[in-house]
Amino acid sequence: MKKALVFILVLFCVGGCTASLPQEKVTIYRDIYGVPHIVAESDEGAFFGAGYAQTQDHLEQMMKNFAQATGRLASIDEPAYESDVIVTMLGIPEVAQKKYDNLSFDTQRAIEAFCKGINTYIKEKRRSLPAWIQEVEPEEVVALSKYVMLSRPIGYLKKNELRHIKGKSILELGIHEDMSNEWVVSGKKTASGNVMLQADPHLPWGDLNQWYEIHIKGETINVAGATLFGLPAVIMGFNEKVAWAMTANSPDTVDVYEEKIKIEGNNYYYLYNNQWKEIEEKKVKIETTKGKKEVTFYYTHHGPVIAFDEERQVAYSAKLSTQDQASMIEQTLLMNRASNLEEFKNALSMQQFVRWNIVYGDVSGNIYYVYNTRVGIRSEEYDWTRPVPGWISDTEWKGVYPFEELPQAVNPEEGFFQNCNVAPWFINRDSGIQKVYPHYLVPDNPMGERGERATHLLSQEDLFTVEDMMSFSLDTYSLFAEENIQPLVEMDESSLDDTTKEALTLLKGWDLTVEKENREPLLFLTWYKMKDSPDSLKEAVDFLTKTYGRFDVLWGDIHVIKRGDTYPLSGSSSLHTLFMTGGEMQGEREYCDHGSSYLLLVELGTPVKAWSLRPFGQSEDINSPHYADMTALYSKKQYKQFFFTEADILQNFESKVILEFS
Repeated sequence: MKKALVFILVLFCVGGCTASLPQEKVTIYRDIYGVPHIVAESDEGAFFGAGYAQTQDHLEQMMKNFAQATGRLASIDEPAYESDVIVTMLGIPEVAQKKYDNLSFDTQRAIEAFCKGINTYIKEKRRSLPAWIQEVEPEEVVALSKYVMLSRPIGYLKKNELRHIKGKSILELGIHEDMSNEWVVSGKKTASGNVMLQADPHLPWGDLNQWYEIHIKGETINVAGATLFGLPAVIMGFNEKVAWAMTANSPDTVDVYEEKIKIEGNNYYYLYNNQWKEIEEKKVKIETTKGKKEVTFYYTHHGPVIAFDEERQVAYSAKLSTQDQASMIEQTLLMNRASNLEEFKNALSMQQFVRWNIVYGDVSGNIYYVYNTRVGIRSEEYDWTRPVPGWISDTEWKGVYPFEELPQAVNPEEGFFQNCNVAPWFINRDSGIQKVYPHYLVPDNPMGERGERATHLLSQEDLFTVEDMMSFSLDTYSLFAEENIQPLVEMDESSLDDTTKEALTLLKGWDLTVEKENREPLLFLTWYKMKDSPDSLKEAVDFLTKTYGRFDVLWGDIHVIKRGDTYPLSGSSSLHTLFMTGGEMQGEREYCDHGSSYLLLVELGTPVKAWSLRPFGQSEDINSPHYADMTALYSKKQYKQFFFTEADILQNFESKVILEFS
């Protein structure tokens, strides 16, 4: 293929340019899928290029992410006001500012170079950009990383503890349930003898959760994978020695304290250890598109007050395990640079990731699992899923649960770990991890259909190839359907009309996969929703015939993704398949907007090889050839190669940008 070579020279100097300042060339190779491969002599140059490349592809969403993380989004988009209230209440921008100087020198240099890359692009395009897009400060990047970490505990808080409180809470935003798949297989179970690792986070496909694929190569770093718009380091990915993936787990990283209060004049007081302490009051003005709005926040020593019940003379305050932490990027960079298991575990021991099951593999043949979290040590005398007494010291946290004592395992006899949002004792059939942990650390989550299916596939005795591993991640067999189809199998046909008999025959012959070419999934789901009715199958047939003109509708005709054009999809969140896709019904179609958001398969040989797949292309420019090229592959369930070696990059790049950094 003839490559279109583009050479662009960008000059950037810090504190003014002089002829004596050395300038470093930073090259951005764009491969045939538009993925940027940043190559620089120094790490700072590499992160400069990473910032520039991200901004080329996703400037507007990056700027919105920074605004959201610093409580400024309502100044751009009025409906974001409630989000800004929460961010401001939690003090995310202030903590980022306060903690920035505590970051390591290398981390600060990486963040600052990343910002310089962003700002260089903004300066180049200044005349064509809206006024609300301004240059980015390093503290905004740190604030974004902190926002990513705190958004999960806030979701947990809203799902669990807020339903037990009286009074209106300040936390009234909707939440999304994180689900994901991951597994790692040792060399004794693969045809090549190499460890293979699979990542498959199930998330919304847009806004803050959208993944950005990138490869960053500098002096001491050579890492590839995915990050979020606005963050410099790779969150999930691989380097020349190791690979890692993450799925959601369920530690309780936030608590609600019920505070006894009294009101004297304009002041609030709360009781603690038989003494009345004044509740701190803070007035803040939040900028919106309609002007400034003043908000008053209140704080006890536990944290921000999220609700008042003055009739009962009670307030509720929240305590989060990462409230005062801001080193997520530093930990991620250490993970990016890790060359072995010891270095990777040392990075994790910073406990800046608030949660996530993490699986790991390396070129030395090791595989590892940890139920990762940062969680406070509590008394087990209390139900921490509900508000606890805030007026006694017995409910105070007794430090942070040590990383070394978290559930974890290495190199199992079975040769694999999987975690599809299951409890740690279900990571394989004989994990060796006992149920000895407090419930606030590890709730007893069931195995679930995805965990069962993954364990079944990975327990096979065949030696797995790359193609096998790909097929596992793209598997659409529905255990949910298997568990619920029996009434149809046993249904008496004698009283059915011919059309309903035809539908029953179709369902009895179903292989229980949810492929876009299948005609059974929609029929089954429609029947399942009506299954308690005596004539459920006939009603399902009649409904589908009335709606679509036939009862045997192709799954891919109604289960689709829109990215410019409309593409049919396999998989289903409703049917709990490993390859998960789902969305909301809009008219007669389900337009998918969440599920398998970034599939990454890594084979840890020499050299390391990788393949990836995601629902959107690299660019947000609708006119770009890389706006929906990945969407077409996603519809076909077809992985692309993630070019990683120098030879592969040079053989498969379509454009080249040269920047100068000093």
